[in-house]
Amino acid sequence: MIALPLQKNPRENGNSCFIDESFEVIADQWAHLSSVRRLCKYEVDLLLKEYLPKSNFKRPDAFEDVAWLTDNEILDKTSVAQEYDRSLEDKDVEITFGPMLSIPVEGLPTKVIARLKKTSSFANPEFYKLQRMRMQTYPNPRFIFSGEMRPDHLLLPRGVLDKVTKILQEVGASVVIRDERIAKKESESRF
Repeated sequence: MIALPLQKNPRENGNSCFIDESFEVIADQWAHLSSVRRLCKYEVDLLLKEYLPKSNFKRPDAFEDVAWLTDNEILDKTSVAQEYDRSLEDKDVEITFGPMLSIPVEGLPTKVIARLKKTSSFANPEFYKLQRMRMQTYPNPRFIFSGEMRPDHLLLPRGVLDKVTKILQEVGASVVIRDERIAKKESESRF
């Protein structure tokens, strides 16, 4: 929104520039912009709440599916310390860091395994689209799990390592990470 006053041609043509309280053109646009105090997100939210009109009108194309929002909130719950006892106190859980995270499930409580699976699950928007249209949702799952459950270990995407580590530490386990990624050979290139 402020990019146009900073462009030379529109400013020279008198089309766009910063002005002061008396509607006089500010000579140095860049200096003026650097002297303006930034608002934090909280201040912007307060201003929007204060000055925007209150309206209950929702656009018909807005994605306001209560079921979808609720399911995403359930998946986003991160605190497990209250839900589970510290049953894994002083237990080592070795996570293999390869193409995927491999977590052994032997000795892990079912609730902890379920919570680990939730880290790589997300609500399926196609399911909610069909549900809103009152169509059959049967072949489409409500949640999409991007990992894999094997008989002896759980495979999860590598991007959830921090969440997995946090969950295991909250239930008292000490996490050991074994890195088995393929070491790439460096190639010497000149340009």
